[in-house]
Amino acid sequence: MKATLLVALAGSLVVSASVRAATFTVVNTNSTGVGSLAQAIADANASAGNDAISFAITNLSLTIRPSAALPTITEPLTIDGRSQSGFVSAPIVEISGGSAGAAVDGLKIATSNSVISALVINGFLGDGIEITNGANNIVEGCYIGLNRTGATDAGNTLNGVLITNASANIIGGLGATNRNFISGNNQSGVAIGGLLSASNSILGNVIGLNATNNAIANSVDGIRVNAPFTTIGGSTTAARNIISGNTGDGIESVATLGTNMIVRGNWIGVDTNGVLDRGNTVNGILAAAGASIIGGSGAGEGNLISGNNDDGIELNGVSSTNHLVLGNVIGSTSVFAANVINGGNGILITTSSRSNVIGGILAGEPNTIYFNTGDGIGVAAANANTNNAFRGNLIYGSGASDIDLGAAGITANDNGDADVGANQLQNFPVLTSVSNTATDVFITGTLNSRPSTTYAIDFYSSIAADTALNGEGQFYIGSTNLATGADSNLAFTVSFPVTLQGRHVSA
Repeated sequence: MKATLLVALAGSLVVSASVRAATFTVVNTNSTGVGSLAQAIADANASAGNDAISFAITNLSLTIRPSAALPTITEPLTIDGRSQSGFVSAPIVEISGGSAGAAVDGLKIATSNSVISALVINGFLGDGIEITNGANNIVEGCYIGLNRTGATDAGNTLNGVLITNASANIIGGLGATNRNFISGNNQSGVAIGGLLSASNSILGNVIGLNATNNAIANSVDGIRVNAPFTTIGGSTTAARNIISGNTGDGIESVATLGTNMIVRGNWIGVDTNGVLDRGNTVNGILAAAGASIIGGSGAGEGNLISGNNDDGIELNGVSSTNHLVLGNVIGSTSVFAANVINGGNGILITTSSRSNVIGGILAGEPNTIYFNTGDGIGVAAANANTNNAFRGNLIYGSGASDIDLGAAGITANDNGDADVGANQLQNFPVLTSVSNTATDVFITGTLNSRPSTTYAIDFYSSIAADTALNGEGQFYIGSTNLATGADSNLAFTVSFPVTLQGRHVSA
């Protein structure tokens, strides 16, 4: 049995134990009283079961301007802005908080299994939506920090959405009708904090742009994660977040709680079509906590990370270890044009970040790192920045080096490779000849490195040579494992079943 009540007729209802849920209908834009949103939330809190609030506002304005904080949601509740007459696809019911008072949040959820759908929430002096101490709540189809047209900045003073010690919540969802636009807020678009805020998902949102594809920045980060096991995006187009135009980083994980983040299938720094520069002011992704998966080898799992004013990805800090960075496009557009580049490095590893895996030689694992202003991959000059694996990546058109260990520029090989520093300042192979037959390429060279040690040597080709003549890595050819002798030297001739007439080869 389900009871449906019009709040204009009854300000409250005591539901018997046999009634599963009630629907309360908002019929005016009053701040309080019969028929108001505030009264509907209060009545739902007093009603057992998973209740609902619908809208049938009859006055000309669809803007609710609370004069004080709305009641905190303490019972499972669905607030559905799609129920208002005139709704087509974008939210039309607006909750504007300029008169609600200092530090007041728009909607505050302190329970589980609630859903906020298709509302415009802006102008509050606190957060647009705050979720605390609950689980399995959903925020979908909303404009948070924009006006009712979705075009103009009407930001909340703090975050668009704040999740504190609440787990397994979903911000957004799959499909255009579930997409939130979270932009213009004076702190981050979405902020997640607390050890108990595990396993939250951010799916299918636009964060930092408006509904007309222009930047309306959140003033800190697009997404700021200080909690474990957060999932951002997914392998389908519907799960993709557009995280662009923000004043700080597109995504930042904070040491040390922001661990085990999964970032897949997102477009970070570009517009909703993946071709125009809408870069975040700092990095696309800043990972200061460890063990994140950025991209993946499966179809649709790689991120597009381009147009950002600093680095595409920065791995930074002693806690920032054991990341997997696979299958991403960094510094190009969705159609591999060169007009949307990152202003710094494609990937930068700094401040004691170690044991990271960047790319691989299996299908889907290589990152495509094109056209970045700085290095393709740079490792800062710190002795602790070691054990980082760079394999199979397609690196081309970098403004500086394709891979740079330590101080800027080429680090000369040293006999026996006994020096220390970024990735132990690994010596590079020296190629002496390349020749083609009709079916194969033969590559000859040498490597001097640590004695009696087995090395994987990866080979690449490119259409053009690097300006420093140390080679580009535009196309992956293949790999071999070879060991140095006791004198630290090895000489090799390898062949691969490809023809490379007119191309340059590097290793």
